[in-house]
Amino acid sequence: MYKVMLVDDDFPVLAYLKKVIPWENLDMQLIGSYDNGQKAYDKAMVEMPDILITDIGMPVMNGLELINGLTAHKDNLRSVILSCHDEFTFAMEAIKLNVVEYILKESLDPKVLTSLLSKIKQGLDEDKKIKQQLIKKELISSLTENPILNEATWIEQASHIGLDFHQNNYIPVLCCINRHYVAQKRYSTQNLLSFSVQNVIDEIIERQIENGTLHLSYNGKETVLLFPYQDFLKKNVYDTLHELLHKVSESLKNYLKFSVTLIIGTRSRDSLELKAYIKQLLDSKERSFYIQEGSIINLESLDFSYSNEDLFAKYVEATQQFQDLILKENEMYLKVALVQWIATIQKEKYKPQVVREWGLKILLDLRVKIKSLQYFETKFSEEVVHQNLLHTETLEHFQDTMWNNLVELLRVISSFNSGSKRREIIEAQRYIIDHLHEKISLSDLADQLHLNSTYFSRLFKKETNENFVDFVIRLKMEKACEYLEHSHHSIEQISDMLGFESKSYFIRTFRKFKGMLPVEYKHRS
Repeated sequence: MYKVMLVDDDFPVLAYLKKVIPWENLDMQLIGSYDNGQKAYDKAMVEMPDILITDIGMPVMNGLELINGLTAHKDNLRSVILSCHDEFTFAMEAIKLNVVEYILKESLDPKVLTSLLSKIKQGLDEDKKIKQQLIKKELISSLTENPILNEATWIEQASHIGLDFHQNNYIPVLCCINRHYVAQKRYSTQNLLSFSVQNVIDEIIERQIENGTLHLSYNGKETVLLFPYQDFLKKNVYDTLHELLHKVSESLKNYLKFSVTLIIGTRSRDSLELKAYIKQLLDSKERSFYIQEGSIINLESLDFSYSNEDLFAKYVEATQQFQDLILKENEMYLKVALVQWIATIQKEKYKPQVVREWGLKILLDLRVKIKSLQYFETKFSEEVVHQNLLHTETLEHFQDTMWNNLVELLRVISSFNSGSKRREIIEAQRYIIDHLHEKISLSDLADQLHLNSTYFSRLFKKETNENFVDFVIRLKMEKACEYLEHSHHSIEQISDMLGFESKSYFIRTFRKFKGMLPVEYKHRS
């Protein structure tokens, strides 16, 4: 049960709340009611509540002081304010203290408060599950990463998280989230992503294995699953495990919308073997770069050697081929060329980091070459290109990332070749691209070009088939999309960076352009 404390110098309110709120049905225990903040604080130092419901104006210690004092000892305290004060300053102070809700006594409805407490309980339940998972993660991590100096002590520690080597042997499985960087962007924290994965896997395992135990060890992007195989004696253990992992893989894809690669390790008869085989799995992660995303494989499948050939010896040939096809706007053969290079890499199996560096150098050099030919600036930056390729975890992912960037360069050339060749318009477009951070007006730009603003407006529309204002807004919105996708800037910062007069005007413009709010675009799946 979660502990609740009521604090209010209005005794009828205390009596009313104790009576009308179904505390036990909410799985909550009312540990005390007090008429001033100091009494509540003293009690909390002995028995800390999970939820605090308090008035503001009270003698000795007011409600805001009480909340501030208790949160210094319990950072996940959930606080609800009941007050007669409908004042902005009190509300703002409550916001600073992360108060869950600010309710006026005159509008107090027991049903509303009960519903609010139910939501608070759900939040506390989620926090508890995540905390438990973190404890398990830290314990398993310490068991697998530190040397086993005393096996008996190791087994005793492992028993606290359910590992029982007297009753079971274990098969470790490495679960790797494919395109982890993309998947994590849909979740607020790594812990929440890990927690979501655990929930889905637990549900599948509990349906399939009677008296089976599943243990998860999160190591960034990877999860180590430990399967007891005593229950599998009636059938071939690896056949059964493949069937089970297939269901896990499909469920993660259906519910969480991403795929995983699962690498099955070697049967472990004792703690020392288990530790060694987990290390083998973790060391194999880099080799899974050459495994098709969503695969379920045995560790032996990754027993290969990297090529000794120099991939960068093929760099000039690849760069020239891509450049020629981009300049010719030949998208079909550009795709064919990329597929052929990927096939070569797959066959030779160069070290993954070398492949990423090779691709990055090609893209950045193509960008410089196209810019030197006085075509438009590309909308992606070197930092974005580097970040995208850095996070490619499979050859399949690497191919998709390369293609997206090559197509963007091709679109730049296509846009230029089909657009204006008039010097004034080219200069105008380049100026706009270089000054997206400023407020750009037609009249100011016309003056710079020594043109009449009316004539310049007609000329711009004729040569580009787009109004001047629409062109500026489109480029600013495309840049806004880039910031939202690839930076941690706030909406207000992006608005300022793109020269908008106000955040509200930026939001209205973005919504009109993309059909959604900036925050919706940033967190879209």
